[in-house]
Amino acid sequence: MEKRIGYILLCFGIGFILFAVVNMWGVFSGKKPPPKILDIESVTLNIPIKKGESPSPMTIDLNPQVSKIGNMFLWSLLMLFIAGAGSKLGNLGIKLAKSTDKAVKKSEGNKPLKPL
Repeated sequence: MEKRIGYILLCFGIGFILFAVVNMWGVFSGKKPPPKILDIESVTLNIPIKKGESPSPMTIDLNPQVSKIGNMFLWSLLMLFIAGAGSKLGNLGIKLAKSTDKAVKKSEGNKPLKPL
């Protein structure tokens, strides 16, 4: 039973990793747009010109590529997290599958030999 659970966890781990790789490949190759998490069009800063005067607002218009780069960065962080979780699941599955193999071999090794 543990061996079956181990292989199931291994398959889920590989699935998580493949999901992350395929999604990152699609976004970075330009086939799919990154999900919109950030939408930065301009930044307004309050800059004092002279001492004693109230700061005057200054607006800096940003290129739309800034938002796209930020979205791609956040998307890659999320996909790396998912791939890491898949790695942990796969590793746990391997350990479960191996531990049952050792237990079976150990129990078979302790049996006395039958005479012919």
